[in-house]
Order: sequence, then C-alpha cells, then structure tokens
Amino acid sequence: MSKKIERIEHVVMVCHGSDCKRGGARDIYCAAKQCTRQLGCNKATQIVRTRCLGFCKHGPIVCHQPSNTWLTDTDPQKVCEMLREKLEGPA
Repeated sequence: MSKKIERIEHVVMVCHGSDCKRGGARDIYCAAKQCTRQLGCNKATQIVRTRCLGFCKHGPIVCHQPSNTWLTDTDPQKVCEMLREKLEGPA
C-alpha cells in the first residue's frame, strides 16, 4: 500500500450532483480544502467530489468519515466548523 494512502485518517465527501452544485458545492469543496490546510491536517484528510449522493432535496450534502457525520443544506462555514470539531478533537 502506498505511504500516501496509509496516512489518510479522514475522508470528506462533497456531493457534486447537479442540485448540490447549484447550491454551492464548489465553494464548499474549496472551503474544506482551505480549512484542512489551515488546521495542518491536509495530508491526513482526503477531500473528494462525488457524484449525486441521492439526497437532492437536502443539498448541498457533505459526509465525513470515519465519524459518519452527514451535513445537509450546508454551507462553507458549517463545513469548516464540522472539520474543526472532527480534526482537532474535543477542546
């Protein structure tokens, strides 16, 4: 297994189905990338653009693994708050 893959601890899936794209998925994806860089967790976190996740009426949709946390009707700020909580841990 690749050393780069072995260090991945978190996966963030950002839906890029048509409804989510219209709702700002691109901005959410960019904010998630920027947030992980600011937290110094970008090498241990994989941000993935997905096809439709099937929850179109609740988009944009973001999912964090391994915590299985799902955000619906989200925006860049809510995603960064979730990432801070998951990547930094309890204060």
